[in-house]
Amino acid sequence: MDEGVLPRDVLYSWSPQYAYFSWLSLTNSSLLYGLMQGVYVLSLLSFLVGYKTKWSNLIVFVLYASLFWRNPFVTINAEVLTRTFLALTLFLPLNRYWAVDAVLETQDRKRPYPIIPLVAVKVQIS
Repeated sequence: MDEGVLPRDVLYSWSPQYAYFSWLSLTNSSLLYGLMQGVYVLSLLSFLVGYKTKWSNLIVFVLYASLFWRNPFVTINAEVLTRTFLALTLFLPLNRYWAVDAVLETQDRKRPYPIIPLVAVKVQIS
């Protein structure tokens, strides 16, 4: 919305490079904000149970990052770490074992996967 702590015109004037990364800065419609929140909650629930894990992970990552980029001046390092983990888990096989996708999948669970994202997550944790 254009009212509140950081209206869109102020965001565009202070940091125009950040303003265009947020889906929330594209519109002023409260209906679209509500729709985005609904999609975000549904994708979080889908990611939680592991249904369409890769797609729900991507949607969660994009909308979570969009929340941050709407007001990049209010941040803590935990948000940066969360965005980093969400980006790295896009490349991990999260849908192999403890997910609805694992039950629906017909391929072998022990097939190889890229090791670089797993090492990146381990390095990030340490």
